[in-house]
Amino acid sequence: VWKAPVDASKCGVQVEGGGYFDDVGWWTPTLPSFNRDLGDRSYYLDVFTEAPVDEDWSAEPNAPWIKLDHSSGHFSAATKTFEQRIHVSIDWEKAPDHGDGIITVNCSKGKQPLEVHVRIVPPIKDKSVSFIEAQGVVSMYAAHADSLSGNWHVLEGIGHSGAGLQADLDLQPINPEDPTALEKAPKAVYRFATLPPDRDYSFPNYVLDTVATIRAIALPIFPITKDQRLRIAISLDNAKPIVLDYKIEYYAATWRQNVLDNASAVAIRNIPISPGTHTLTVYALDPGITLDRFEVKFNGASKAYLPIPETRIHK
Repeated sequence: VWKAPVDASKCGVQVEGGGYFDDVGWWTPTLPSFNRDLGDRSYYLDVFTEAPVDEDWSAEPNAPWIKLDHSSGHFSAATKTFEQRIHVSIDWEKAPDHGDGIITVNCSKGKQPLEVHVRIVPPIKDKSVSFIEAQGVVSMYAAHADSLSGNWHVLEGIGHSGAGLQADLDLQPINPEDPTALEKAPKAVYRFATLPPDRDYSFPNYVLDTVATIRAIALPIFPITKDQRLRIAISLDNAKPIVLDYKIEYYAATWRQNVLDNASAVAIRNIPISPGTHTLTVYALDPGITLDRFEVKFNGASKAYLPIPETRIHK
């Protein structure tokens, strides 16, 4: 029969995005930052005990704009209830433009209270952007481009994002080294904003770099050109476009997994991206490419189930 160690914590917290914190008090847990531009969103924290004890717990915010769906409860060895998930959201009518708050978690048999920080980041000043970084990721659905030019078609009801952006089937393959030809290629433009990197080491579960990976996720399809290519070109902030090819070996392991996932991804890695406003420009170089979404993920961002929810600004 398993028995909890004598030093097992009787009050612990796990916050969304990673990070386990007990009542010893070494670190300060924090929830992902809330952003008014993203509208109504909630993040969670889990309160639990490592030992099978009977105890009461409570969670109390210190600001009226912090909302909890559970504020108290009881852990019981008899019912084997040893954890509770609490969803945290913001009352934006009462909330400041930016600021901090605290949720104090108490367990009747814990060593000391646990403080969970709640942070609101300042709203974006550049109102021309349509997407914003959240938890170290900018997620943009392909069909939600700020502007489209050339022969694109929005296909509703496909992919993971609910719509795919498909290059015309009659598109002639384009030479990306030819500026005139590239200018005539189907083009999709996305404007997004990134935040200053988090360097507060008292919040160890959120420490981000300014180096990112840009992933372009498409639907797995067969190429329809004689050279068997499925290319796009990506330009960040009007830099020279980088060509990426979705072509893979038929019926190989990667091809099979792409079909099972209904997704095929290409990426540009180790791209320095400074805080501020940016433009992602995507060109279709071959016919039939069907794009699902784009992700700009900074080093240090938490792992997540795919697809990552879109970080589109609520307007």
